[in-house]
Amino acid sequence: MSIKRALNEKEAAVYISMSRSFLRQSRTAGHYNKKDASADDEPSDDGETPDYKPLENRTPGPRYIRIGSRAIRYLVEDLDAWLEQFRVDTTQIADLNQEGVGHD
Repeated sequence: MSIKRALNEKEAAVYISMSRSFLRQSRTAGHYNKKDASADDEPSDDGETPDYKPLENRTPGPRYIRIGSRAIRYLVEDLDAWLEQFRVDTTQIADLNQEGVGHD
């Protein structure tokens, strides 16, 4: 039996132990918000769309692939890379605590 390289939303959510809702929100407006723009903004006369800025205190989701207009897939290697960026090395935290960093 071979391991799948591309996972659908449900499989990806299980793989990274997050909700499907998190993945869906991170793909859509959940991670980016219109900067100084109302919800009904349209492209300006020059044809450009409104600027977007990342929402603060929001964890960005993993990279994904859109196939056609509806099919979303997540590559296992992208999910692994996304998880890896949140890894905390507890030995570094212990060293900082011993040095008194962050303590008044």
